[in-house]
Amino acid sequence: MQRRNFLQRATVFMGGPLGASTALTLGGNCFVGNAYAQAARKEKWVSPSSVTPLQCYVVVAKEKGFFEAEGLDITIQATPGTANAITQLASGGALFAQGAAISTVPAIANQGAGIITVGQVIYRSVFELASPAGKPLKAGDDLTGKTIGLMSVGGSTDHLLNAMAAAGKTDPKSIKRVVTGLSAGAYTYLQRGQVDAFFSYYPMRIALEAQGAALHYTNTDDVAPIPPDSIIVSSSALTSEADRKAVIGYLRACSKGMQFLLDSANYDAAASMLAKYNPVEVADRALARKKFEAVAALARRPASVPFMHCDPKAWESGVKLMEGIGLIKPNAKPLSAYYTNDLVKQI
Repeated sequence: MQRRNFLQRATVFMGGPLGASTALTLGGNCFVGNAYAQAARKEKWVSPSSVTPLQCYVVVAKEKGFFEAEGLDITIQATPGTANAITQLASGGALFAQGAAISTVPAIANQGAGIITVGQVIYRSVFELASPAGKPLKAGDDLTGKTIGLMSVGGSTDHLLNAMAAAGKTDPKSIKRVVTGLSAGAYTYLQRGQVDAFFSYYPMRIALEAQGAALHYTNTDDVAPIPPDSIIVSSSALTSEADRKAVIGYLRACSKGMQFLLDSANYDAAASMLAKYNPVEVADRALARKKFEAVAALARRPASVPFMHCDPKAWESGVKLMEGIGLIKPNAKPLSAYYTNDLVKQI
């Protein structure tokens, strides 16, 4: 290329004439000194809900520049639920997302969704059954004839209730279901006697405890353990070396984000980052700190499972449980269709 054409196409920034402190852009590349670097790869991550402390590892990875260091420019998008996130992945609208096995496994087994779990961030269910402290519904208690508040019909809590019923040898049809939502307002249904218990998750529990509500909480894992929220990607990303590299880079950045998030000294900084995406969630910094503490507790993993890896035993037993309640057909897919640790091993 002639010198004149080169200078016409180059964009000078960082000030001053060409030299050591000057960077040039040429086409899709960036020239700094004598080195060329490809422009960051633009991809989308979709949350299974509004962005909460549980998803804050992604926010940290973006705000701290961990994605940028891996050559990724990640757009963060909240969605109404896991089903929406799965749909976006399967349709090619996004490459990365987060979702629990109770939603991803049926989508893969029953609908042939092109998604797969490639890493795990927590190892205990976020969902709990909240009931009156004076009349608790405990693990193993009979649910026959009970009225239970769900977060949504056909969603994760609906399926988990079926799993809990099966574990307790209860006919799921004998349980009455009412949608109580996913805010602390679900407690009013219990106060009015409209439900015997309702599904809660850690932000709801923290809000209710702050209000002085005396409730008993039974984690769904104590009755029907199924792998919780994990890192999911479009399965098409495993078909080319370039895409696999992008997924490994994403996992590496998320790993750094999660390590940052699990250090209690970073809770305030993490809350400030999260405020850019969901200011309401961290408006009360004292409660926000409790939420980060709850996430740290959920993230405690079995000693045999490396950081960010899927727990093979939990996935095997969880899939068998889903088969047992008829959520998926027996042996519909091999375990390798639902999750893999091959990529997270390379970070």
